[in-house]
Amino acid sequence: MLGRSDSPTNFDSPDTGMTDQTVGDPTYAAPRTPVPGGAHAATPPATTGRRSRSVPGGVKVKGGAALGLVGFLTVVFGAWAGIVPYLGPAMRFGATGTPAWKWSLLHSLLWLAPGAVAILCGLMMLAKVPSLRNGRGGGSAGLAGFLVVLCGAWLAIGPQAWPLLESGGVFTGGSAWHDFLTRLGYSYGPAVILAMLGGMAMGLSAGRRLTGLAMTGSAPAGAGTVPTTTSIPTAGSQPF
Repeated sequence: MLGRSDSPTNFDSPDTGMTDQTVGDPTYAAPRTPVPGGAHAATPPATTGRRSRSVPGGVKVKGGAALGLVGFLTVVFGAWAGIVPYLGPAMRFGATGTPAWKWSLLHSLLWLAPGAVAILCGLMMLAKVPSLRNGRGGGSAGLAGFLVVLCGAWLAIGPQAWPLLESGGVFTGGSAWHDFLTRLGYSYGPAVILAMLGGMAMGLSAGRRLTGLAMTGSAPAGAGTVPTTTSIPTAGSQPF
């Protein structure tokens, strides 16, 4: 005969670890499913938004100060390139066989003109330093840098192209060391330095957007963000 037994039903199970006391307990919370390695699967967070990555504030100061230094050096080396054929003979550093402060078409086209353009471009860079610091852009500084690169290229190519315009060479003869130093000081040295400075100005101008982000301290939506990741807690961090 089937009848209800007064003894409590045993719900013990070796798989779940549940007993008759835990089943009837309303405060009981089922244990989390273990995963290999002793860790427990964590419930993913409800929000899966993206977190903005802040841009260091020092970028704006670095960009403005660097452009100011580039502009200052451009003015200095542009002035040297423009004045060296006139001042060089007075310091026994003549390269064209003319006396000091001798005005000629050769000196004007090969050194004075590119030197003057480089000076103007350097002053333009200095004028754009406040705009670059405030993140308003530096497009004209990039244009100035491009013109400085062209000035450097002309300083190097001009003496080689001059025989195509006028008869005769540019540099006069002398000792090997004198010829090397005058060519380096008149053309090739300033040409390389101005080309480097122009390229740096173009690079700083291209980074104006990053400078603008440094003013706000955070990147706009969809730019420079990284997704929020969820780490799996270890077994030692579990309460049981």
